[in-house]
Amino acid sequence: MQEIDPPLTNNRSMSLPLAIPINDDFMPQGSVDFAWLTRAWAFFTAQPGVWVSTFLLYFLISVGVWLLWAIPTGTLAEMQQVFQSAFGHTGLAAGPPKNPYWEFVQSRVLVLILEVLNAVLFGGVYRMTLSQNRGERISALGLFSALPQAFPLILVGVALTLAVQLLEGACLGLLHGSGLPTPVAVQIAGLSGAVPTIILEGLLMFAPLLIIDRNLTAPQAIVGSLRLLRGQRIKAICFYFVASLVGGLGSLFCGIGLLATYPVFLISIALGYVALMEPPLAPVSPYSAPQEGVWPPPPATGQ
Repeated sequence: MQEIDPPLTNNRSMSLPLAIPINDDFMPQGSVDFAWLTRAWAFFTAQPGVWVSTFLLYFLISVGVWLLWAIPTGTLAEMQQVFQSAFGHTGLAAGPPKNPYWEFVQSRVLVLILEVLNAVLFGGVYRMTLSQNRGERISALGLFSALPQAFPLILVGVALTLAVQLLEGACLGLLHGSGLPTPVAVQIAGLSGAVPTIILEGLLMFAPLLIIDRNLTAPQAIVGSLRLLRGQRIKAICFYFVASLVGGLGSLFCGIGLLATYPVFLISIALGYVALMEPPLAPVSPYSAPQEGVWPPPPATGQ
């Protein structure tokens, strides 16, 4: 049975200036291509100072948000005790017993908070990529350029995260009466969301870009991302998985490498959006229009 995509109304009056042309059916103009990663690296190396400073700012903000969460929850104090024990060669002081379920809830709240942050800041990264693609100047402050569209961006990010967390919660509920030790059940429930996360994020990776570039609402952007990937959704999920692995490679170099690999991950998604939205250029013929009785056509002047 042929897959039928839901219709989506494109409000052209809401388009941003210099937005990429788009037809009413969100028909993809190309196919998913792993070469987007190679082109993303070229984009990064064209202005490495801007991109490194942008993501250094992003990571500093993320650390600040994490501290605001870790201090009142006691996570920071626990980490300090672990480091003191490791470097001081002393045993950990016995503390009150922990509730694995409560720790599970706390970790998911943190994920939700960081997702709200990422939705807005990654939107700024996508806008910076589109600007660089048009030959415009970009700066690290472009990280905050998506603030005017924060609400729909957050809706998309939170909807995806909550869907995965509900799945994890359902898995934990099923495992609660299975006889497994509670810590093991919590770990299995946490791992149960890994594959759905990759699938959903791969299918919806263009939703933030449709919000940024076309000023669509969150539901329109979600449907638009699905329609842009029609006929190649499995390949899109595979691309997103590989790109996310590339983005995380920098963590192998004491985390410093993330300043280079994580930009490539996000830039590749934005360039993929451009490739699917932008119609291919028509080939330019070196010959003028054919003339009756003359073959081959004479060379075109000015070519």
